[in-house]
Amino acid sequence: DDLDEKEEYIDSDLVLGGIRQILKTHSRLVLPFLIPQLSARPLSMFCAQALSSLSQVLGNGFYRYIEDVTYAFIETIEAEAENGNTPRRNEFLDHAAQLNANLNQDSVHALVSTLCEVVQNPKISDHAHDKLAAVELIGSFCKDTKCDLQHSLEGLLQAPISMLNHTEVAILKHSVVAIAAGVKHIPKNKTSDYIRFLKEVIREVTHDQNGDQYIFELPGLNQRGALRPFIPLLTEGLMKGNEKTKELAASTLGTLVSLTAPTALNPYVMLITGPLIRMASEQFSEHVKLAILKALRLLLMKCGPRVKAFFSALQTTFRKALRHKSEAVRKETILGLDQMMRHNPRVDNVVQDLITQVGKEEQANVKASLLDALTAVLSHKPTGA
Repeated sequence: DDLDEKEEYIDSDLVLGGIRQILKTHSRLVLPFLIPQLSARPLSMFCAQALSSLSQVLGNGFYRYIEDVTYAFIETIEAEAENGNTPRRNEFLDHAAQLNANLNQDSVHALVSTLCEVVQNPKISDHAHDKLAAVELIGSFCKDTKCDLQHSLEGLLQAPISMLNHTEVAILKHSVVAIAAGVKHIPKNKTSDYIRFLKEVIREVTHDQNGDQYIFELPGLNQRGALRPFIPLLTEGLMKGNEKTKELAASTLGTLVSLTAPTALNPYVMLITGPLIRMASEQFSEHVKLAILKALRLLLMKCGPRVKAFFSALQTTFRKALRHKSEAVRKETILGLDQMMRHNPRVDNVVQDLITQVGKEEQANVKASLLDALTAVLSHKPTGA
């Protein structure tokens, strides 16, 4: 029996070696006959191994077969998962990932379209195994490919981001992995475009067709490391972008903060708060100021105690913003100050500072805002103190 198995293994290896040599010179002639045989359902382990083994010599014409081959793998992976055969399921997945990693540039669009279709097709929304396989393959492809993904990157990011509200923990975890791998392909000169894209995709996930928000916490963002891929992109836009990009970056940071549970947000408070405070002290338009102040207020609401290290800097930031010419900016500042004082025992210092400002202020509208801020702060002064 052992000898038979060894002979079968040797025969398979010889066959694949022979096919590989033929494909190197005649791939376009051989593929129409070979690929339908190798991707026939049900997909055998030998055929899966053959596809991954031959992937480097399949040539430019293989793009015509990507959709069918990808579905063959996903259907097989799904079947093995439903049968509870995890080792075989993972082995098929590994062969698919190896095949994808070796694809030529002209096959990228077909692969990405197929994987995104599996993830986002509502007709199969109740099937978790196929979506999980597709998200895993997106992550491995982004990690291992040498191809230029510039024209397919939006799809590769949108698919896993759309899964951040899924009920299956495995899908959430692998969506986070796929997003992290995809974000690394964003060109430095396209930061603004992808911040805008990220904001739009998150809105699609959290709002219904009428534009009303119905999801207020994304479970995927509560997974370990989920926020990590987004923060460098957004802080880059906040610190170095033009005014529109700064506004988008601050607004998107605020959105992510609002959609993340405090416990998951805590590890990133320092990374987010510092850049926001630095930018808040600069002279920007009303819209940029509002976006930054709102993001800071949301951080204080979610993780007030963790922001304590920044209270002194925040007090200075709010002090300056209370004198801004925009009423909307002053109102947002009062809301932020109110949130900070819920966690700041040094009420007397802030009260005295505001009283001094009120006494010196000559503009009636700014003085009114200072008095409103004083009222908000006094509401946190202990009774009888």
